[in-house]
Amino acid sequence: MRSSSVTETEKETRFAYYLDLTSYKQEITQSIAKYFQFAPMPKPPFPVALLVLLISSAPNTADGAISVLCNGNHYTAGDPFAISLAYVFSDLAVSGSARPGQDYYNISPYPNAFAYGHSSCSGNLTAGDCSYCLRLGVGIVNISCPMAIGGRAALGDCGVRYEQYPFV
Repeated sequence: MRSSSVTETEKETRFAYYLDLTSYKQEITQSIAKYFQFAPMPKPPFPVALLVLLISSAPNTADGAISVLCNGNHYTAGDPFAISLAYVFSDLAVSGSARPGQDYYNISPYPNAFAYGHSSCSGNLTAGDCSYCLRLGVGIVNISCPMAIGGRAALGDCGVRYEQYPFV
């Protein structure tokens, strides 16, 4: 029978992912402000309200169009899905733009709570532009869908999606 105790190495790894995700959220918030050419603002009590303000203030062009959908079900604090999701977000933002065709699917390697992800960029983007767009998309869906078991963000030239279940 398998032991359910968490080793110190696993705790350190989980904490490192948490710290990476926290700093990543700050970086993405700054990127969102830069993308929409707003000066950075102090963190509001309701980040979703800020995102709605940014979206409604942005021109409705192919480059600035954003659609965000969130799964109505949520995970709780301390759920292992959070670690799987941090892995998927990081991998989508980094590896998604490096794949041929810039269409990428991934799955977290943690069997306690799998997370599944997909990212894609239009063919006219360079790898660098695709990477920037995907990081922005990951940040938007992460901020817009707090603790949701699934979400999707579509920008003009790229999109990201994650779920707690497999999809194709």
